[in-house]
Amino acid sequence: MLRGLLAFALIASTGLAAQDRFIPRDNSASQTGTSVIRGRIVSAANGEPLRKARVSLSSRADPVFTDNEGRFAFTNLPAGRYTLSVRKAGYAATTFGAIRASSPPISIEVAAGATVGGIEVRVPKGAAISGRITDQFGDPVELAIVSAMRIVPSGGRTTTVPQATNLTDDLGEYRLGGLPAGSYLVSAAMPNLRNGMIMNGLRNGMIMNGVAMMASDIQPSAPTYYPGVPGLSQAQSLNVHAGDEAPSIDFAVSPVTLAKVSLAIVDANGKPTDAVATFSMVGSSLNGPRSGPVHTPAAVAALEPGEWVVQARGDRGGAGTARFFVGTDDAVVTVTLGPGGSIAGSIVVEGAPLPPGTLLQVDAVPLDLSMTAGFSRTNRDGTFEILGLLGARDLQVRGAPAGWPLKAIMFESRNLIDTPIDFKDGQDLTGVQLVLTSRVATLKGTALDVAKVPVKNFSVLLFPEDSGAPGHSASRTRAVRPNQTGEFVAEALLPGAYLVIAVTDIDEARWPMADYVAALRAGATRVTLGEGETKTIALQIGGAP
Repeated sequence: MLRGLLAFALIASTGLAAQDRFIPRDNSASQTGTSVIRGRIVSAANGEPLRKARVSLSSRADPVFTDNEGRFAFTNLPAGRYTLSVRKAGYAATTFGAIRASSPPISIEVAAGATVGGIEVRVPKGAAISGRITDQFGDPVELAIVSAMRIVPSGGRTTTVPQATNLTDDLGEYRLGGLPAGSYLVSAAMPNLRNGMIMNGLRNGMIMNGVAMMASDIQPSAPTYYPGVPGLSQAQSLNVHAGDEAPSIDFAVSPVTLAKVSLAIVDANGKPTDAVATFSMVGSSLNGPRSGPVHTPAAVAALEPGEWVVQARGDRGGAGTARFFVGTDDAVVTVTLGPGGSIAGSIVVEGAPLPPGTLLQVDAVPLDLSMTAGFSRTNRDGTFEILGLLGARDLQVRGAPAGWPLKAIMFESRNLIDTPIDFKDGQDLTGVQLVLTSRVATLKGTALDVAKVPVKNFSVLLFPEDSGAPGHSASRTRAVRPNQTGEFVAEALLPGAYLVIAVTDIDEARWPMADYVAALRAGATRVTLGEGETKTIALQIGGAP
């Protein structure tokens, strides 16, 4: 059972925030150049070359395919930093340097006119999940839409990533292949075909199991999750390893009669008022908000069983929220709008000015991931205002270019950068200053094993020496990967004293949680960085907790 395992993730505002820290910047400035990247694609199982593997390079529109020896080459590249990924039928999609599917890659850096060779990617066999979908009478369901969603940890939370989708054949059988190792949820939905199947002249359609049809002609019903349960909270996960075949994942789907929830939005005087409302499932990470937005004062939503939260924002201001349980019976939920909270202030730039044309956005990101953001407006002069806020929020600035981190969030002479603001009705903060700075430092280096031999595949974790210092998690905690030569660069660091450690692997479910960071402190190296300073360091590989 997954109740309590999955944490709802608002994809639009948070996504996989912890993993984003690993993504290397692509510095290529043009589409053509004089550089070359060469390498070889082989099977992770036996080292045999993989022919006709599809190799893609970030910022390059056209992939290349390997020859009979598994070799590939990208030519006429501009100087820059790239990520390289591989796909081949029967194998799991793989990115160069990634330890597992959810891990960050290693970047490939190439100078103008240079050739980078020796890139080898070992591609694991793909796993597969297969089975049979039947209806409530035991008869096969043809053209049921079956999906596998990989469970991905991220910074102490869990989300799901759609990995594979297929349709059942005339026997109700399905197969979802090419899966990377991991844990999965499997769902199936019975389709409603509107206009029959269209065999020719497809636009925006798809071909699955040899049958072509318009996407608009397949309207799935509410999903049923393995082992045949109607709600995500009751779903059972499946663990697969590289090359595994997980057969006989059979379960029955039936037309799910979703409970109808009638929503009424009223103002403080109990009178119906216009608002926009969004329903989200509590404890669910499947596809973000599950219903909405809907416009009220009165609306009806069909919701699957489970605990839900509805958030409403009035057209003329105000905010309200309510939690409720959905079973099999219809229900009525009333949300009363209060004034909500608000925050207003300005963005201040310290040091060099931002590049021309930079557009910034201030967001109040909810700590409760089943909540949504408030009404946010950031003006070109750097002033901002966010209305309709309820619950604990972190302030973040989107759109700042690399090299301008958020240094401080100042309010009444206090730095709130690591202090969530818990908004209640009528709580209005004004004069808040968000300070971006270009007065930053850089840390470079390499890693050695216990025999003092350089290693190339590792991660560097960096965090403040003083765990109570402002900016501990928001601005100074960092995880970086090296390039293909084993050199790492941590850029745009705020000045201060840091602890740095190189590890062979990271527990993505716990990084950068406080207990995980605390366990690393004893084996870390102290580094002090000043404004504009660049330091180089050689780290010895340590163990991750």
